Amino acid sequence: MTKLSVHEAKAHFSELLRRVEEGETVVVTRHNKPIAEIKPAIEAKQGRVFGAFEGELNIPDEAFAPLNEEELKDWHGE
Repeated sequence: MTKLSVHEAKAHFSELLRRVEEGETVVVTRHNKPIAEIKPAIEAKQGRVFGAFEGELNIPDEAFAPLNEEELKDWHGE
């Protein structure tokens, strides 16, 4: 882990970001006290896979049944 003062971080920001991109964590200090930690962002997982939950979810057929009059009124805020 690299430690840089605020002044050093500002003066060498591009280099700091290059190090972070390579997986390094950089601590920024002010008067020798840590004030920030800059580390690589967590990469988003791959997009959702179609059918990933097949067989894991049980949605009853009633969930897709038409709404009755009372439910329709509730839906429309009446």
